[in-house]
Amino acid sequence: MGRIVLGIGFLGVLVGGAVYLAILMSGSDAVVEEVSAVPAVDGLDYVDPACLWPVLDAALLPDAAPAPDSVPVHGCAPEGTLIHDEDGWVRIVLEGNLPDGDDAPRRTGARISFAGDDSHLVLETYDNWGGTGVFSTLLLGRLTSDGAHLMSLSAHPFGDRCNGGLAGTTGPDGELRITANMTPWDILISPLIGLDDEVQWAVGEQRFGTAFLETPFCAVCCSAVTREYSVDVAAGTISELGLRYNEQVPSSMPDNPLVSCLEDAVGHAAGPDALVAGAEVAVLSQAITDCAEAANSAPVLPSPAGRGEPE
Repeated sequence: MGRIVLGIGFLGVLVGGAVYLAILMSGSDAVVEEVSAVPAVDGLDYVDPACLWPVLDAALLPDAAPAPDSVPVHGCAPEGTLIHDEDGWVRIVLEGNLPDGDDAPRRTGARISFAGDDSHLVLETYDNWGGTGVFSTLLLGRLTSDGAHLMSLSAHPFGDRCNGGLAGTTGPDGELRITANMTPWDILISPLIGLDDEVQWAVGEQRFGTAFLETPFCAVCCSAVTREYSVDVAAGTISELGLRYNEQVPSSMPDNPLVSCLEDAVGHAAGPDALVAGAEVAVLSQAITDCAEAANSAPVLPSPAGRGEPE
């Protein structure tokens, strides 16, 4: 039998930066490959990403069936699927002929990022259906007593790479936190979050002028700022904490004064916990307006893939 050899690189960056999905293939018929052991959680080495498809579909696809009450942790990958383990990520690729009849390839990855009390688990996942988008979802659940199934699952969809995609998990002082990537444009419009899209667009153009149309927003335009969330694993809920500027990372676009200004604005507005939240939001809001006005008065506003340009 021929063999497909796949290497899928997925970089979830805690401190900003791009997230990439690279696929290298050769051969013809795929075979299921044993995964090497990743750190075990209550005896569970890994979760078969194909077992999570019904849950991910229900979270991401409007026409999907409701998510099941529980899913197996192993044995779901259809025939012809390659399973690959790399740096704790278990990745599967099925090149068409999916169980639902879809002929598009599907590439899914999952990793156990946190294990709490009473067999509670947190999994980071990503999904790709053959296009350029790599959509991430956070799954919170609990292992059954026999360790064979995940139950009490709650799915929290994030975005596509830099457009709000999962950037990783952290655990300061034992508290689980989730970070999500942000583009420079996400920083710019943060004072407008909560407005309807049409209102947001009208207000943004009026308030930020040319900068609103030209600030980078593409799916690989990660800024050095992330959005941070706390997680209640037992309750299956997440709560936004605020924005964080990652000082250890240089400006994502050092040649773009507007981007550097927006990133620095988050750092300067942050409170003692290095987050922008509560009263600091108003300080950041004014600083963002100042950045936009400075950019609009500059002779040239360098900006690849801004809102006024195609990606």
